[in-house]
Amino acid sequence: MKTSVTARHFDLSPQVHEHAINAMEGLSKYFDRIVDAHLILNKEKSSWRAETIVGVPGETLTAESVDDQLFTAIDDATAKAERQLKKYKAKFDPQKARRSIQQLNMEGPESRRK
Repeated sequence: MKTSVTARHFDLSPQVHEHAINAMEGLSKYFDRIVDAHLILNKEKSSWRAETIVGVPGETLTAESVDDQLFTAIDDATAKAERQLKKYKAKFDPQKARRSIQQLNMEGPESRRK
């Protein structure tokens, strides 16, 4: 997975860069086919904005967080990206698809007509 961090309107310190890279690399434990991950950090008047852009096959997932603390904004944005990756991965889980088909078959055609 290719990761990158961009800082807008401020200079990126090594500690912030290391925290951001570690947070983005942590996404790979939720989905192993991530193509690339990009984190954009933006300093606004009195707050910090963190936006994650995660490229997966066939789709681009984005998550954004605004907070007074930079590290909290980074952690919140990556947590949102984690939830999106879990949901994206669930689309391709054959066991979940099989269970939903079995549930539809057990309900019968009468319940689907409602």
